[in-house]
Amino acid sequence: MSFLKWIIHMFLAGSMATSFFVACSPVEFNRSTNNCGGLGESACRVNPDPTYIDFNYPFVAPKPSVDILVVVDNSISMKVEHQKVAERFSSFMNVIDGLEWQLAITTMDISNKYRSGDVIYNSKSYDNPGYAYMEDFQDGNLIPFPNGVTVLKKGDTSLNQAQDYFEQTIQMNSEYFSKGDERGIFTASLAIQKNKDRLIRDHAHLAIIFLTDEDVRGWGTQSEQKDRSYPEDEDIATYLRSTIDNTLGASKGVSVYPIIVQSTNPDIPSVENGGTKNNSYIQACLNTQLQQDRTDAKIGYMYEDLFEFFEGTTASICNSNYTSVLSGIANVIDTQARNSVTLPCLPVIDPERGFDFKILTSLPDGVVDTRDGKTVNFEPALPPDFRVEFSFTCKEI
Repeated sequence: MSFLKWIIHMFLAGSMATSFFVACSPVEFNRSTNNCGGLGESACRVNPDPTYIDFNYPFVAPKPSVDILVVVDNSISMKVEHQKVAERFSSFMNVIDGLEWQLAITTMDISNKYRSGDVIYNSKSYDNPGYAYMEDFQDGNLIPFPNGVTVLKKGDTSLNQAQDYFEQTIQMNSEYFSKGDERGIFTASLAIQKNKDRLIRDHAHLAIIFLTDEDVRGWGTQSEQKDRSYPEDEDIATYLRSTIDNTLGASKGVSVYPIIVQSTNPDIPSVENGGTKNNSYIQACLNTQLQQDRTDAKIGYMYEDLFEFFEGTTASICNSNYTSVLSGIANVIDTQARNSVTLPCLPVIDPERGFDFKILTSLPDGVVDTRDGKTVNFEPALPPDFRVEFSFTCKEI
């Protein structure tokens, strides 16, 4: 990474950390407005020490279900990747078909309505019919499938039909591309806000897939950046986390799956083995994107930042085998949808004060629970409609 890119990334990481600190600063608990992190007032009470909140509530295991939002970089440089996903999408659908699934697609385009006076490097005109088409699907609006619906649902179409509709839709006409200012995290937030009732079911896990060869706003090259604006508050991971908490509730199960140019950071989950994330592999990936797409590619640092707040995994956009990429992602989604429960806040573990995380229900024979931060995992999955009672204490929601 060049020194300039390193400085830029460190600046953004620092900004994100600051935003996270502010978002998680202690606040006075008010049940009438906080509503126990979206669980309802009966789920919690103020501890005798008013800086803490005691939770005690039942969780009823739903039938495994997932709502999938695919956020696609619709620039012309992505034409090869659109085709790769289309050709191997059956490997994804074959795995998730064991779930009650819903599926929708949006672009990474943001209209001038949401811009703050910035100059767009790629100043293409929406007078072109192709651009006029894509203008309808900016700002988190869902792209209709060939059958006219914006959300494919299991049971409404056959598996083969759903695969065919998705493959046709993601292979956008070569004229239907963006103005070159990809903002995938922001459009994901807008899509959630706009389509909560259409796409997102209360009981279902939400999986967000990002497909792009750029970082947010094409961040990375000095020659381009001079004509672009910096990423804004809406473009960072904390904004998506806040959008989900405010729109769907802090206990909503959500996972993310960026298919990007990966970094060498060993702490970022990946469906590939560690050997694919060394410097030589990444440089080869960047060079490949440049050669096949006649454009610059960038490491997706800001998409990797999402893993401070969400479960999931990444995959390399340069992987030669999209069957393994898509089936690998689908397997993680399947596990998240079946086995995981997200708590509304991080339990405090302090034996001296009597604070611990407890499950006050005997689990079925053979089922083991583990906890990682706010995520409780059950292996194997709880049977549908099985009821467990959680008891724990948090300092912040």
